[in-house]
Amino acid sequence: MCGIGGIMTSKSSFDSEQAEACVRLMDSLTRRGKDAWGYFDGRDVYKRPGDFSTSEEKMTLAQTLLNSGTNMFLCHTRKATQGDPANNENNHPFTLNPFIFAHNGLIKEADGFEEDSGIETDSYWLLYWIHQEFKKSKKVIEAIDRGVDHIDGIYACWMYNALDGFTYLFRIGNPIMEIQCATTEDQDLFVFGSDGDSIADALGRKFLKQSGWDKKITVKALVPGIVYKAKDGGIWKAGQFTPNAASGEAMGLFQYYFSNLMMYHQ
Repeated sequence: MCGIGGIMTSKSSFDSEQAEACVRLMDSLTRRGKDAWGYFDGRDVYKRPGDFSTSEEKMTLAQTLLNSGTNMFLCHTRKATQGDPANNENNHPFTLNPFIFAHNGLIKEADGFEEDSGIETDSYWLLYWIHQEFKKSKKVIEAIDRGVDHIDGIYACWMYNALDGFTYLFRIGNPIMEIQCATTEDQDLFVFGSDGDSIADALGRKFLKQSGWDKKITVKALVPGIVYKAKDGGIWKAGQFTPNAASGEAMGLFQYYFSNLMMYHQ
């Protein structure tokens, strides 16, 4: 049970509150994995073994994001199942040009391949096959649709494409692997996470009160089998794919009560 999440704004760069929200998002997601952590800021991948919540980088991450001038933050916290997290190559995000990728779930098996990256993590198998299919078709949605046919497992993923600057979100319907989103039109902010608590934690008490969400917030689970693309402050349906284990799960609405938030409700 890993954690994935992200924050994007249509502004040219994060302000200080949004940068702090990125820190809170990753900190909240450590509930789902403390073996390693990593993020992509639109330019560079940074990842480390260990627990983000106790790392030295936690204290400096907000300023690092402000210094970079980025308006996007994509992150992962890892609970290791295969691949020693002490070997940083086994940790997320993974890179196969033009893609940067992070996965929440478990890949049980995949078609065999020979590859000299030294990465042992099962998540990498999914990226590998999407990348192989993309080399053939040059189309992201088609590559995802054909790539998932090479693996068997459960997954919720973000995948950044350097060629178009979009982040692609897709999943199949395992209840604990849901990607959920909250959008705010007034601040042009898009937030997603592995659970509603991480979204509420990221936004924080001040924002929730200003938005009239001080009692509860409502988030949506992205539909299994649909590929979404996100950029700046927006998200759109981009296409669909047919996984080996197709889910009939419908999109749901989930309410998280403000008084029960796990970390940042004080």
